[in-house]
Amino acid sequence: MAREIRVPGGLTIRKTVNAITVLDHRPAFGTFTADMDAANGPTPGAFTVSAGDEGRVADLSELAEPGWAELLNMSSEYTVQWGIWDETSTTFFPVGELEPGHGAAFKLSKDFGERHDAGVGTGTAAGVCKLKFYSADGDAVVYVGAFAR
Repeated sequence: MAREIRVPGGLTIRKTVNAITVLDHRPAFGTFTADMDAANGPTPGAFTVSAGDEGRVADLSELAEPGWAELLNMSSEYTVQWGIWDETSTTFFPVGELEPGHGAAFKLSKDFGERHDAGVGTGTAAGVCKLKFYSADGDAVVYVGAFAR
C-alpha cells in the first residue's frame, strides 16, 4: 500500500445571472490519494444498456472485494441512470445519472453486494445487491472500471 490511487477534488460551481454571481462554490475537499491492496481491475469494461429492457447489471464477480470504481456514459445522446438492484425484491433503486459523455468516480462500500435488513440479528444477505444501469430513451454504451480494494 503506497497511495496508488489519486482522486481529484470535489465540485467547483460558479453560477451567474445577469452578470451577477449568485453561487460561487469551491470544493469541500481537494485531491487526495488512497491505498490499494490487490491489483485486480478494471472490470467489467464497456457494455450496452438497451432501452426499454430491465437494465443491465455490471458483473463485478472478478473482484473479491470491490473498491474504487469509475463510470462513463459513452453515449452521445442518452442519459443513463445507475443504482442498486436488489435481486431478492427485484427492485431497482436509482442513485445517480450519467448524462451523455459524463462520468463519476467513487469507492464502493466494503459491504457492497449485501443487503442489510432492519430487525433482530445481523439482518444481512450476501450477494443480493448489484450495480445496475438503466436507459429509458435509447441504447447507451457504459464503461464501468471497478478495481479491487
